[in-house]
Amino acid sequence: MFLEEIINYSPTIFFFGCILILAILVVFFCWVFKELRDICKRISGYIILGQLIFILLSWGVFLGILVYYAIFKPDGKVDVFTIFITVVVGFLGTIIGVFFSEKTFEKIIDELKTRRRYATKKMLEFIETLERLEK
Repeated sequence: MFLEEIINYSPTIFFFGCILILAILVVFFCWVFKELRDICKRISGYIILGQLIFILLSWGVFLGILVYYAIFKPDGKVDVFTIFITVVVGFLGTIIGVFFSEKTFEKIIDELKTRRRYATKKMLEFIETLERLEK
């Protein structure tokens, strides 16, 4: 109904508005995909990507439930504040998971670097021993 009134009022304004929105969406999606590529380049990137998808999905569900209960007001008794608190606790759990997964991956990377240095040192000692035995 609202959309029909806008189209009937001025089709050219509606057409340019649609083009403007489409251009903004193209720029937005280019930025999103660039950021996703940067996230996935890191060693913990896929876990962060999964958590990001979970957060976006949680926000979508939260907004959907909030709009449903705030606007349509079904007959059942559901407290919107309870839904809000439940989603906030879920977000806090996700944020804590992101923090600890980053710390875990940093620890794993540090251990791998330490092992690599140790293995390189042992390999150099082995090569020096072989060179001494060769002489």
